[in-house]
Amino acid sequence: MLGYLALLTRTDIILPKLIKVYGGDTLWAVMTYFLICFITPKTAGIPNLGLALVLSFSVESSQLYQAPWVLDIRATKLGGLLLGHGFKVSDLICYSIGNVIGFSLDKLSTFLVNLRFKAFLLNSGR
Repeated sequence: MLGYLALLTRTDIILPKLIKVYGGDTLWAVMTYFLICFITPKTAGIPNLGLALVLSFSVESSQLYQAPWVLDIRATKLGGLLLGHGFKVSDLICYSIGNVIGFSLDKLSTFLVNLRFKAFLLNSGR
């Protein structure tokens, strides 16, 4: 779902300029955070946030590498979406914000699930 939303920022759909310019990178980072959570289910919170930031920053930093074979991969639609085309500091800011949003949503959902479970236990008489 997040991937589709991020792809919408790359289409001709009319969106506010701020979302069109920065929304895709921010949503990409949110998706990266949840991918890390999916891959490492026993780990939670700050370690996942750190891993997601390292992965996001590594992908952005890899754009400084301009070997012909990497440029060939980036020339494809999928390669361009995954690896990007050029290093931008603004992307690092979007990745930081997106990963913090993912972390916050993760913590909020955990809190709400725990709250609902406690309410269930109280109502069931346990």
